[in-house]
Amino acid sequence: MLDRLSLLCVFVLAACTPTAPPAADLLPTVPTANVVQDQTLAQYQRSLQTGIIGLREHPAEAQLLTLIDDAHACYKAIAGTSVRIYADKRLPLMSGFIAIANRHDQIDPTPFSSCLAQGTQSPALQPTFALCSYSYTLTRGDTQYDVAYLALSQAMCTAFCARLPGCTAQQ
Repeated sequence: MLDRLSLLCVFVLAACTPTAPPAADLLPTVPTANVVQDQTLAQYQRSLQTGIIGLREHPAEAQLLTLIDDAHACYKAIAGTSVRIYADKRLPLMSGFIAIANRHDQIDPTPFSSCLAQGTQSPALQPTFALCSYSYTLTRGDTQYDVAYLALSQAMCTAFCARLPGCTAQQ
């Protein structure tokens, strides 16, 4: 009887113990951007009529989209990381992504920062494109999250930061 009572207490305590939200719950909605699902940025751009024209006119940006997609893929490969791609509703080439990882779920936190560095080594850009990125640690209770974003425009980075909890980079 005592064993059953002990087991019941463990279950009750576990159920009542608050848990940290999954990293995906911290990914924001950005009103000026569409969420790109099941595609890379390059695939998304090719699916748009304006994206096809834009990529032809801006081969350096097409190369940059590939670099951003590589950084995005790097984040997706890290356990415990949630990643979302966003594309500006009016200017789809002005796109980027946000990655958030719960440090508790990470086996090795070192790759998280190295993915961002991978996406910032860009070709020469036209003045209309301003690659920007930022990373920081967010603490919620006893849980720490690594947060990073990378975008092709300062406006997108500002929109990301305004919607991310704890971000102070663009404000």
